[in-house]
Amino acid sequence: MNILYVSSPLKSNYGGGEKFIENLVTSLPQHQHSFLGGSLALYKVFEKLGLKAELASAGLEPVTIKNLILSPVSFITGLWHLWRFKNEFKSADIIVSPTSFTELFFVLPWVRILWNRPVVFIIQNNRFPNSIAKSPLLPILKWMWQKYPVVFMSKAQQTEWSENGELAKYPSVIHHGIKTYQTQPSNWQERPEIVLGFIARIHEEKGIDILLKALKLVNTKAKIVLNIAGEGEYLKTLQTLEADLNFSPNIKINWLGFLSEPKTFYDNLDLLVFPSRKESFGLVVVESWERGVPVLCSNLPVFLELKDFQKNIKERDLIHNLDDVESLKNQIESFLENITYWRKAENKTQIRQTVLENFQIKEMANKYEAIFNKF
Repeated sequence: MNILYVSSPLKSNYGGGEKFIENLVTSLPQHQHSFLGGSLALYKVFEKLGLKAELASAGLEPVTIKNLILSPVSFITGLWHLWRFKNEFKSADIIVSPTSFTELFFVLPWVRILWNRPVVFIIQNNRFPNSIAKSPLLPILKWMWQKYPVVFMSKAQQTEWSENGELAKYPSVIHHGIKTYQTQPSNWQERPEIVLGFIARIHEEKGIDILLKALKLVNTKAKIVLNIAGEGEYLKTLQTLEADLNFSPNIKINWLGFLSEPKTFYDNLDLLVFPSRKESFGLVVVESWERGVPVLCSNLPVFLELKDFQKNIKERDLIHNLDDVESLKNQIESFLENITYWRKAENKTQIRQTVLENFQIKEMANKYEAIFNKF
């Protein structure tokens, strides 16, 4: 099967969405995979894997007022994109569109009309359902989503989209699978400092500002290290906030930048803190669990959904109220008071078992394979 992945020119660093596509592609080696689109991050994934990749934009994402006004231009650009790469579209047995609204509105309708190529829509984020629901382009989305399967990352994400109308005729929920390792989680009983961590795009929606403010208020004399990994346009703002908060000497913050292989990062943590304001899945939660590291996160519906899988009952309670500095501060203090419990090997193993039983890449790939074969 020849599978063509198309994606809009979204401005993002390598994150959960790109990692998911890499896991999916490498788990289906029996198929031919190629990429065509404006996403530099996804282009680099396919290039790294030695697969055919073409970097070309079909227009602007029509999810802002400015881009929506420019839709006539994107319509023309989309037609040119379609003509330029018509052989790629025609030769594809199936087209996969991972949250690609440019292609959805300006290219793929023509692919359906002219060549009737099947499309699988994978909705990797939940930033746009409200704006799309109000868009004059909504009838195109409904027309496409009533013909082809739409895959959501979580039940919570599907619910958010459904609240704006039942758009998908063939919806599915497929949780991400992640890479697992042979080595067991380490036991850090003798480590003098307590290490907290955050890893994701450095973006305002990730709630890192809430984490810094909460950590400033934590009442402890313990030596705390906070490792923050990731890149993004919000970095300087957060570093300025750190300076303004003037942390006490027992708290050290390290800005690690982008990590291509985060296993060592997780292995050196006592706790991952993820106070995100908006997520469709939260891949780092499951990645952290795989290394036996508990996760303290906001009470987003998707996080509550993931926590229901967690075999360690106490870990399920590591939840703070969204955007609530005091709530996060109290949870961090509670964790510090019970650090001996969280460092026990049996608890780390139990936390990890959740992933081994529920979030395997092969299981995820098999579900996508079934969809690809059906349509």
